[in-house]
Amino acid sequence: MHVYPGIFVMTGLIRSTLVLFDLLSSWSQSIRDKEFLVEMRLRNHEPENSKEKEEGDKTVDNVKDTEAEDSDN
Repeated sequence: MHVYPGIFVMTGLIRSTLVLFDLLSSWSQSIRDKEFLVEMRLRNHEPENSKEKEEGDKTVDNVKDTEAEDSDN
């Protein structure tokens, strides 16, 4: 008589465990995806910022050289 409720409870526990595992897996994957995108965004900005800074420094140097030449004349 108590066999059917035991089967029902065991099936419910197994199903709940599988659903919880899938939920945690999808949550973990979403966190990894977000962190990966943040890291890629940071990596994408680094070279641009350093290139822009170098180009900006060259432009400033060129302007200073031009001003120095103009003041010499």
